[in-house]
Amino acid sequence: MGCGMSKEGMDPEQTFPPDEQNQNVTAHKKVPTQDGLDAKAHAPREGPPSNNNRNFKLEVFDEAPPSYGECPGTLPSGEFSNFPFGVIVILKLLKAAAELTYWGHKGAWAALRDRHGQIWLDSAYRLSPVTQRAILLYAAIRLLVGKALDSNMTFYFTTFPNLETEQLSDSEIKTLKALMDVFSANTFLQACQLIRQHGTALATQGLEEFVNNKDSFLETDTQDEKLVKLLALTRDKMKGLWHGWRIRDLTFEKLQTLYKEARKETRKQPMLLNNTSFIYQMAVDSYKRQLESKSIYPLTCTFILGTQLEPVEVEVIQQCQLLGRDAVREVRKTKGSLFRRSTQPVPASAAEHGGSVAKELELEGHQFCIQAIVFCDQLNEQSKRAYQNVDDFLEGEPDDINDVTFVSEVMFLLYFLSAVWIFKTTTSHDPRVDGWAELRKTAKYNEQHIVDNDKVIWLPSHRLIRWFVFGIVDDDEEDEAQFSNNETRDPRPDEIALANCVKLGTVPDVGS
Repeated sequence: MGCGMSKEGMDPEQTFPPDEQNQNVTAHKKVPTQDGLDAKAHAPREGPPSNNNRNFKLEVFDEAPPSYGECPGTLPSGEFSNFPFGVIVILKLLKAAAELTYWGHKGAWAALRDRHGQIWLDSAYRLSPVTQRAILLYAAIRLLVGKALDSNMTFYFTTFPNLETEQLSDSEIKTLKALMDVFSANTFLQACQLIRQHGTALATQGLEEFVNNKDSFLETDTQDEKLVKLLALTRDKMKGLWHGWRIRDLTFEKLQTLYKEARKETRKQPMLLNNTSFIYQMAVDSYKRQLESKSIYPLTCTFILGTQLEPVEVEVIQQCQLLGRDAVREVRKTKGSLFRRSTQPVPASAAEHGGSVAKELELEGHQFCIQAIVFCDQLNEQSKRAYQNVDDFLEGEPDDINDVTFVSEVMFLLYFLSAVWIFKTTTSHDPRVDGWAELRKTAKYNEQHIVDNDKVIWLPSHRLIRWFVFGIVDDDEEDEAQFSNNETRDPRPDEIALANCVKLGTVPDVGS
């Protein structure tokens, strides 16, 4: 399998990093047409290997870059040859993605600098272990690259809110915990008992009124059916209290621990499984609140999913897409005077608008978008079609806020994505990227393994990414630690050499 770029039919607006252009391209076989654009990408190697017994571990190689050292052009070299192989492969991939340009977008990671990001991890307990690790791997890369760029990002779980957030008061935290208790009930009678037990915390939530209202249920409803209706209302009440974790408060280790806790939490309630439509509603509601408060900023919501999607959920999600479309149209009217006078023509490209991609994207209506990464190895055909229907809805409209990318979790864990497909998953706020001809000509997955012989995927630390991928040389952290915290370290060779040359002298006594 190759990840090199075909030069035939290359768009004039795109450029590729030298390393990507010069790689040898091996033969590919076509994938049968299915699931839209993604199925048209070339298949790597001989197809996905079996996912049996692939107990991969994810670890971060947290070695700091050389002090004061400029970034080398390539890895490995010299002292970098001791880096785990997977770290080198991933660093090269991230850098190749950073050097791609298309329609004025300067690299796959530009959006992480310019846009706010919400990253949602599917934490359903029914996900297979392989799917869970694939979700965590993609989230980890976004976390590490985001930290390298000091991005404004927040991480969420589909089944588990942040109970320690500083954005809620003590009484709001009590209300959220009470709602979670009710949501964990196994029977309708138990849920009613918990509502009474948390009467003070739930006084303004309307749950008791809902239960006592005979119009809330049908006469033919069973106890389980009543419970499902009550659970749906309870979760809906959590929306305004549902916060995530800011990127500055996260490390990979903490993200991994939280993901485990989130999956454990969702085991408490197997009755309500439609988490995907719920987070679409959450994302659109969040953006509508921004619009109402006039605090408008570009926002990309990235959903990393692996849960089966039922056809009944598609209609709910499509209604969310319509609401999102209306919201971005409202943004255009609200912000129109900021980026376009009535006498100014709509630009056909970024170049015609003085290189301002942001202004053109506002004209295109992409202040807000939802990108879904759907791991599909474990999905049935009905779910795949359901996700495809979500992707196809509003396709071709200028205000299509949604994009779906299907990914094999097995291939992703073994090879990651190729640079072009990384670019697609980070730049979906511009619909032209979805129609990029290079996506159809380029293998979806990288050609080199990222897994070592011990089934460990070593990820580069955000410091290594900052240094190698983006060429940012920071001050020596050990120096700062020594002088600010009174900590000691061993002297560097240059300091030893300088100390050996030091001579002592006295200042002449000018008074004598």
